[in-house]
Amino acid sequence: MKTKIKYESFKRAKEIISVKKAYEKYSKEIDEPMGLQLYDSLDRFFNKEKYPLVGTINDVSRLYHFFEATYNLASEYKCYIYNDIDATFQYLRMGVIYYAMGYNAQKMQTKKSKYNDEIEIHEKFLYQAISVDEWELAKENASPCPIIQAMLNEEYDLAKELLENYTEETDEDQEPYFIHMPYLKQIYIAILNGDENEFNEQLAKRINKYRKRPSDYQPVIDTTSIALIKMAGKLGLQYKFRVEEIPEYFLTVNDLIPRNDCVILDIGICRQAFEKWGNYTPDLEEIRQEIFQKGTKINERN
Repeated sequence: MKTKIKYESFKRAKEIISVKKAYEKYSKEIDEPMGLQLYDSLDRFFNKEKYPLVGTINDVSRLYHFFEATYNLASEYKCYIYNDIDATFQYLRMGVIYYAMGYNAQKMQTKKSKYNDEIEIHEKFLYQAISVDEWELAKENASPCPIIQAMLNEEYDLAKELLENYTEETDEDQEPYFIHMPYLKQIYIAILNGDENEFNEQLAKRINKYRKRPSDYQPVIDTTSIALIKMAGKLGLQYKFRVEEIPEYFLTVNDLIPRNDCVILDIGICRQAFEKWGNYTPDLEEIRQEIFQKGTKINERN
């Protein structure tokens, strides 16, 4: 491979250490059991009168967005601080599940939320979903992104046609993460041409691009590259190099260890629990019994 992965420098290592220190600084909040973290969002949703206006959660799509953000942040924390790749994988799964739930709840609302209006945010969701093998979830929500949708549906001729007609120019000043289609077009073309060497060259170039950014813009887990590797794998192309942002676990995982905090909460059940509690603040065990044990675990939902 001609393109070498760059920026494995001492400076980059120091920047990553500083990011880890930032996570450690807020570890009390991030390391709090997931039940308590989600309870806080639910309390702001069901008991709005207890909070200032800016602290409330007014609709269910925003509530799911808070759940999504909670799990995604926890995934980074589990990876950075504990190097717990299994938990990282499952929390990222929960993040995409709640994004999809928020996205679909938003479509049902008259007054729409704006948190996932931008196409780049939706692309990020799709890549994250593919990276954690939520293929069907990605397919069900891929229509805003026709090229990704064609790839997911294995309509490869259509994907080629859409790429040939794609003319949007790149603007690096407006793109900190390099996940928008102008930066991935050549990777997709290599995949569709069955050119394994070019696929790896273009993937390495993308990684070098985002590694030029400050470390807080660099992904803890590069879900976009992982998704591209998995899509390429469906056409027989292999990923030939290794970087820490692409853990081998994500490419080979088969049997996930069940996690009791990876539960899809039922809002109706949550409402009943909050009506029962009233002004009483439950402890963690009560939250788990009344909400989590009655939710749907991700490995059981299908």
